[in-house]
Amino acid sequence: MKGAITVTIPGRPVPKDRPRVVRGNTYTPAATVAAEHRIALLARAAGARPIECPVAVRAEFVFKDGRARADIDNLAKLVLDALNGVAFKDDRQVVSLEATIYRGQKDLSVVTITPIAEELLWKT
Repeated sequence: MKGAITVTIPGRPVPKDRPRVVRGNTYTPAATVAAEHRIALLARAAGARPIECPVAVRAEFVFKDGRARADIDNLAKLVLDALNGVAFKDDRQVVSLEATIYRGQKDLSVVTITPIAEELLWKT
C-alpha cells in the first residue's frame, strides 16, 4: 500500500461556494472552480494518483489575519471535491476526516491523504 501524500496549498483557504441558479441554469461560481482546479494541480504535482482503498484526510487551514470567515465544513468540502478523481477515485472512500483552522504567519492549507488498509476498518 502506498504511503501518505501531503499537499501544501499556498494562499488564503477558499470555502466551497454554493451553486448559483440563473434563469433556470445551475452553475458553480468561478472562484470555486478555480480553487478546485488549483488544488488538483498541486496534488498531482505532489505525486497524488487516484487510489481505490479507503483513505483518511487531514486538512489544516491557516489564516494569517485571524479567524476564518468561512465554515470549516465548506473549507473541507472544497478540498475533498478537488481531490475527487485525483488522490482517490471517489470521495466515498474518505472514512476519516480531520479538519482544523489555525492562525499562522501566512495563509495556506495543508492536506494529507493517508491510505487505510480495509482490514483496519473492522470494529470488533
